[in-house]
Amino acid sequence: MILKAEPRTIMRFVEDNFGILGRLYRTQMKENIIPLESFEEITRHTGDTVTRRLSAYKLLRPVGDDFRLTEEVAAYLGFLIQEFKPLLPEQLRRYHNSIDDMFTMLYLRKDMDDKTRALRLEHLFNEVQSFLDNVTNNTYTLLRRSQQLKVNRQQFTYAERVKEARLLIEQYIVPLNRIVDLNDANSIATLLQNIGRRINQDRFINYPPSIIERYELLDNLLRQVNGRLQREGDVIRRELTPLIERIKRESEVLGGWLLFLENPLLRTVPDFGKRHTVKVFGDQTAADLKMYVEQFMQSGHASTITLSATENNEQDIPLLDRAAYRKKLHAALPINDFFNWCSQELEDVAAERKERDLFELTSLLFAGADNYLLDFQDERITISVNQVRYLLPTLSVELKSQKA
Repeated sequence: MILKAEPRTIMRFVEDNFGILGRLYRTQMKENIIPLESFEEITRHTGDTVTRRLSAYKLLRPVGDDFRLTEEVAAYLGFLIQEFKPLLPEQLRRYHNSIDDMFTMLYLRKDMDDKTRALRLEHLFNEVQSFLDNVTNNTYTLLRRSQQLKVNRQQFTYAERVKEARLLIEQYIVPLNRIVDLNDANSIATLLQNIGRRINQDRFINYPPSIIERYELLDNLLRQVNGRLQREGDVIRRELTPLIERIKRESEVLGGWLLFLENPLLRTVPDFGKRHTVKVFGDQTAADLKMYVEQFMQSGHASTITLSATENNEQDIPLLDRAAYRKKLHAALPINDFFNWCSQELEDVAAERKERDLFELTSLLFAGADNYLLDFQDERITISVNQVRYLLPTLSVELKSQKA
């Protein structure tokens, strides 16, 4: 039993098994209890001695077939690990009634004895301190959860992050902001302000030194309330309230910069003071163009339009003879201006086929990109197809075998 164990023995046990206790605490935060299966999984390598002492030292108590850390132990572990489960607004608002009741009890009887007055001042001090600590823990926990939403973009989809942000704001952040709002006449912050004025006056009454000391301790604590709640309110308004808007307006530039900062040595740093020429065509151009052209190739024929109910004007536009044009392409290699060559080849093609055949000729080239050497020049040429003008680069093509 705990009465037979020295406090140092218990603390040494906590230190030696802090990893296990930390995992038990996180499990309880997530599940509200420690299920038997989770308990056995966490303690399976520790032996029976550790599991027996968890109960013998009253660190853990059974809840049916499951377990739960003693409230004081859980609070101590939360303080050490700095991980807390945020309190609901209803749990924080209870402090309004409890603090108000304790303060009222101080003045119910004018002939209150000094021992009772000292005890009530002590309990009022503890309740105010508990409220301030819980507000700080809530703000810290919500700030961490909001940061996780903003940082872990790969673990959550955009919709999941917005949903979680909305839950945090509606269930925790907005109510917490009302609780610490010094401008709200019904907030706990305003109640503490009013109590502070009365306590500051009463400490000058001719009480015994022990009572005056309690009044001064409470007065000093209440003097800190405004500053502490103001800081918490600033964090809520600056960091937590705009959470959804910040997720919606995420900057890809800042995201890339953060990615670079995580592994700066694995990426080449560009010279920002030097102008760089950006090529429109890159390594993915061939694959992108092929995918674009294939959507036309899969259709087999152009869309048909019926002009009247009695006339059928369907037209089947034949496909490009790829084999024939590939032979023409190889016969013409090397080509100094590929798109100009395409324009000349399509001079005798019907108007309704020209644009499609131009894309097909281009796909013919990029489909066999491994066999060709392509060189894009800075010059541009203009090709007109059915009154549409295309501004295309000058592209030279030759077989790799010819180059060799």
